Amino acid sequence: LENESTSVLQAGQKVEPLKSLATTPSGVKPQPFDELMTRAEELLKQEKYLEAADAYQVALTSEPNNALAILGRGNAELAAGMYESAAWDLQFVFTRKPELISVRYMLGDYLPAKRQAYLLDDLKKLATVKDTGNMASFLYCYLCYDLGRQNDMRDELQRWDNRPWKDAWQQVLSRAWIKADAK
Repeated sequence: LENESTSVLQAGQKVEPLKSLATTPSGVKPQPFDELMTRAEELLKQEKYLEAADAYQVALTSEPNNALAILGRGNAELAAGMYESAAWDLQFVFTRKPELISVRYMLGDYLPAKRQAYLLDDLKKLATVKDTGNMASFLYCYLCYDLGRQNDMRDELQRWDNRPWKDAWQQVLSRAWIKADAK
């Protein structure tokens, strides 16, 4: 993924936020998969994060390769504080479908401000620890990008770049998110 061209990562392109991972065209009867995705989003809004992750997992049993279901599960795991699982799911999706990196998923519509603040604070602290730093920086930047906190995201990407234990995701996210916003 770190070798993907910037165009694949959509840098410099204006990508509209995705308000829902559940997509059923109007006038069409929702399929069971779509109903599960809608149910998972409802659970996120109700702050039932583990149940939402489970609902996304059930959706994945019917469409195992559905990137949006994996992404949804990652978002639910992030909200629940299951950071390692969340980072794994998000990195898995972004590796398989790099074009999804630049999409904002409107997490602010699903997570109350108090939960957002807690996650940002917790991840920022974890980012300074060698054993958890890469995962926490990745998730912190992901959350900042999604919530439109560009300055916080840029600051963390810079701090991450200066750490001796940084991984390739720092460069990938910088190329996808910093370059995209600079244009």
